[in-house]
Amino acid sequence: MISSPLENHPVLTKMVRETRRMLDETARRKGRERMMLGVRGGPSIDDPPGTEHEGGEAHIDMSSTQLGLDVRT
Repeated sequence: MISSPLENHPVLTKMVRETRRMLDETARRKGRERMMLGVRGGPSIDDPPGTEHEGGEAHIDMSSTQLGLDVRT
């Protein structure tokens, strides 16, 4: 979780990217094609227009974007 995820999504997105690079390097050292990376995101990439969440509280139905993860990147 990061504060102000709609503004700070680059933080979490960068962390996932760096983790992917570390796993790729580890896979190479072990002679594997790839190592799996699992990421838990929201039920959608973006919320449909007009969907709003109150007070910035986390809701189970928040989109990945609202949670701070730029899935497209």
